[in-house]
Amino acid sequence: KNSAKAVEDAVNAFGGIERYVRQGDKVVLSPNIGFQRDPSVGATTTPEVLRAVIQLCERAGASRITVLDYTLDDPQLSFQANGTADAVKGTKAALISPSDESLYKEIDMSSYPQHKADNVTQKVARDVLNADVFIPIPVAKDHEAAKCSLAMKKLMGVIWNRKGYHRSNLHNCIAELNAALRPTLIILDATIALQTRGPKGPGEVTHPHQVVVGVDPASVDAYACKYLTVKGLKPTDVEHIVRGSELGLGEIDVSKLRVKEV
Repeated sequence: KNSAKAVEDAVNAFGGIERYVRQGDKVVLSPNIGFQRDPSVGATTTPEVLRAVIQLCERAGASRITVLDYTLDDPQLSFQANGTADAVKGTKAALISPSDESLYKEIDMSSYPQHKADNVTQKVARDVLNADVFIPIPVAKDHEAAKCSLAMKKLMGVIWNRKGYHRSNLHNCIAELNAALRPTLIILDATIALQTRGPKGPGEVTHPHQVVVGVDPASVDAYACKYLTVKGLKPTDVEHIVRGSELGLGEIDVSKLRVKEV
């Protein structure tokens, strides 16, 4: 039940942080910190998990660490309420919510069918595009529009045009975004799982006390569906996970995944 140890053990089992973060690297961490909610609600990445990841990156010699999420609630109120402000205290990490369009840069999505069909353009936070290392730190939670919010859905926190996705086919847009913007590493916080009334809660929560590490977003999500027990979610129930696998983002038949438990 020690979250920091869970993070360290999971990352070590996956080759250690030094395999992904090298001396002098600019690192962007993108936890789920967009809501003004207490960590116990399960709507946001827990401060303990975030702090543990920051400390691993510091130890690996990162020259710059930016903690970034485009918040839906007021950034300062959110960061105070969900514990993120405390999590970065005393570390070298800078905490930002890029709420101005000038902080984003357009990426070419014209080759992706859904974006092309609905003429949806997309901009990604410049910090993410300029980083040497990009590590999303999503939570495991229910989501009314997308069925679940795991690693793939987390990328919505680093883009500008979210409305365009909600007006188009949200699932296809999420999958295509993940194909265009591949993370270096994913560290999924399943210490608390928000089971109902996501993404913001409060709703029913469970406490799996687990952390999942991987590099293939669709595989991480397929595996993490097991934490959403109240609605009994299966990977094949979630269109963006299925579409993600079709786009080469990982195997979603969990029985075929090589899973190491520590």
